Amino acid sequence: MKKFFIIFFLFIFFNVNAETVAVKRPVVKNLPRNYAPILFSFFKEHFKNVVKYPTEKDYTYLIQPVISWIATSYNVCLNVYKKGKLVDIHCSVSFSAEELHDDLERLSLSTGILKRKKDQEPRQIYIKLIGKGNLQGKKLKIVSSKGDILLNYKKTGDKFDGDFITISNAIINIDTAYIQSFEAAKLLEYLLNNYKVKGILIIKIY
Repeated sequence: MKKFFIIFFLFIFFNVNAETVAVKRPVVKNLPRNYAPILFSFFKEHFKNVVKYPTEKDYTYLIQPVISWIATSYNVCLNVYKKGKLVDIHCSVSFSAEELHDDLERLSLSTGILKRKKDQEPRQIYIKLIGKGNLQGKKLKIVSSKGDILLNYKKTGDKFDGDFITISNAIINIDTAYIQSFEAAKLLEYLLNNYKVKGILIIKIY
């Protein structure tokens, strides 16, 4: 009898966790609007049982992600609905977009309804930053036009060996590079796909 109950429990557990979860377009506040599709892609790429809302598929739960930049951090909440009723809220805080991959993964798993795919191993890259302005010091952080911190201070140099992504039209002021919304969304996508930035190669336009 005990064995029967264990098997029954495991059957229920794995079937509940395999139920289809609809995810609405993320709500972004005090952030570039084009972050929303990038954030939705995170859920689609990292979890097996996610579909985009609205959908013709039957689903048990609906998740509405909400992300905002308040003062010095990203505040992320997942509002969980069942049959149109709010049944749970899971929230976390990240101090840069570099933390969002791991924090979003932990937050999503904490709901108990998302089934994780196998994640890719972290990959190291460098940034080729094209822009104008004056850098003081040997480290630089990168923020969007809305002020959210995509990268905390990284070493700068005139030569790095490895793979690069190019970020254009930056404005450099002392120790901070401000980038446009399109470039910020591109960098965010890399970070959410588990790329780790090791350094920044600066190419100045005068």
